[in-house]
Amino acid sequence: PGVHKVKAKGGISGMTAQQQFTVETNWDTFGFSPQHTRNNIYENTLSTSNVSTLTSDFTASASGAVSSQPAIDKGKLIFGTSTGDVYAVNATGGAALWHVTPGTNDQVLDSPTVSNGIVFVGFKSGALFALDEKTGATIWSKTTGGALTASPTVNGTTVYVGSDLFAGKLPGG
Repeated sequence: PGVHKVKAKGGISGMTAQQQFTVETNWDTFGFSPQHTRNNIYENTLSTSNVSTLTSDFTASASGAVSSQPAIDKGKLIFGTSTGDVYAVNATGGAALWHVTPGTNDQVLDSPTVSNGIVFVGFKSGALFALDEKTGATIWSKTTGGALTASPTVNGTTVYVGSDLFAGKLPGG
C-alpha cells in the first residue's frame, strides 16, 4: 500500500513515461472478506517485526461508544455508534466527511460493510440501512424483526444479515 511511481520505456521508440498512483488495501467488511478470514492478502507493509512501532495517526469524535471495527474503503473510515449515528471520516487524517442518524433511538452493534459505493449498516432495532458511501444519504432500508447481531455480508448483489429473529437473504434488498 502507499504511493508508487511507475516508469516505462518504449522498446523501439525509446520514449519514456512515468506516473504516480496510490495502492489502497481496503478493509471494507468485518473480517476483511465475506468469509471473515481476517487476512488481508494485499498487506505487505506490516509484519511481526514492525507492528510494535505503530502509532496513532488521528482520533475522531463521535456521539457515543464505538463497539465494533470500522470499515475502510476508498480513503474513508466508516463506523457506527451506540447512539445510532453513522460516521465517515478521512482515513488518513480523521477529518469528518459525513455524519447521519438513519434510525431513531437506536444502536449500531456491529461493523458496517461497504460494497459498490453502498454502506450497509445494521441496528439493534433490526433495521438494515443502505447508505450512499459518498454522502451518507439513505438509499433504502429493511426491517428484520429482531436485533441485527452480526455485520452484514455482501456477495454480488445479495446482502446477508443475521438477527435475533431472522437469518438469511432479505427479499428485494
